Parts: sequence; structure tokens; C-alpha cells
Amino acid sequence: MNKFHSDDLIIKEGHEILRKATADVSLPPTVEAKEELSAMLRFLQNSQDPQTAKTYRHRPGVGLSANQICLEKRLFASHFTDEENRQRGLHALKPNIIAIPSA
Repeated sequence: MNKFHSDDLIIKEGHEILRKATADVSLPPTVEAKEELSAMLRFLQNSQDPQTAKTYRHRPGVGLSANQICLEKRLFASHFTDEENRQRGLHALKPNIIAIPSA
């Protein structure tokens, strides 16, 4: 999991894996799930560092779902700068996508 270094390993929009149901994860999370989330967050942090992004050909990102890197698990990581210019990291286990109908 911690060996993905390139945007080439990020599944592109429209790929069938993004429409598949993902496996539930246990609570509390396993060591493996924690390591996967940490690697996902590290990837996002690196994507926002200009030098590292250039070296590894990352495009800047703020969020990454496990299925975008071929992990069929309900995991999500986010790295962003808040309104007070502080760096924030977020891990989500078992996130649910809620569709909001158009008005």
C-alpha cells in the first residue's frame, strides 16, 4: 500500500471499479486499515508539496478514496488547508455517499 508513488496508479474517472460496492471495514480499524489510511494521507500531503509532486509526477489532490487506488474498502483520506491557514488531515472509515437530488 505504501508503495504507490505515481498518479498513474490512481484510477481515472469512469473506471468500473469506482462503481463497485466496497467492502466494509471493522471498527476499531485493523493495523492494515490504519497503515492504508496513513499511506493515502501521505500521498495527498506529497501531492501538495511542489518538489515532491514534480519528482513523483503527482497532481495536487485534497481527497482520496481507497477504491481510487484499487483497494475495495470503505476508506477515505483528505488533506487540506483550513480557513486559518493550518494544514489538516482527515481519515474516514466507512464513509457513506449520500446523493442529493437536483432541485
